[in-house]
Amino acid sequence: MVTLAVLAIAVGLAVPGFQALFANNQRAEFSRELYVSLAQARSEAVSRNSLISVIPIDGDWLNGWQVIVDDNGDDAPDALDLNADGTLVADAGLLSEVAFTHLNIEWISEFGALPRIRFNPGGRVIDAVGVIVCGSTPANSREVTARPAGLLRLRDLGDDSARYASLCS
Repeated sequence: MVTLAVLAIAVGLAVPGFQALFANNQRAEFSRELYVSLAQARSEAVSRNSLISVIPIDGDWLNGWQVIVDDNGDDAPDALDLNADGTLVADAGLLSEVAFTHLNIEWISEFGALPRIRFNPGGRVIDAVGVIVCGSTPANSREVTARPAGLLRLRDLGDDSARYASLCS
């Protein structure tokens, strides 16, 4: 009986720690995946000399996203956006397979939550954007930004978090 009581106490103490660890890992994975997808989209835009869009799955970034050739600019994968062999640009390597259901993300853009992030054939971002992946405290938050010149940045907010505290409340 004493063993069960000690075990129950240990589990009770460990669960909140595991929840925090899970949340931190999910924040880190979302921001890394988005950063890598944006870098890949920029590279594809330059190498293909095409408009490349990163679009959310089912209109929600937390469901994941696709990277597509979007020469017609309609923000959707379609027959006009196919590779020479008839396949979509978005494949297993370009599609985020992780759903981020319990995250709080805030977009820093004059457009609010963007329906897409686009790179022109020169690798420049058409609409500059930043996304804050909010942590339990602003200091635990992460930021992914895409500047107009195509510069991408991923960082922990840490000491700079006070500037963004109102976004993650």
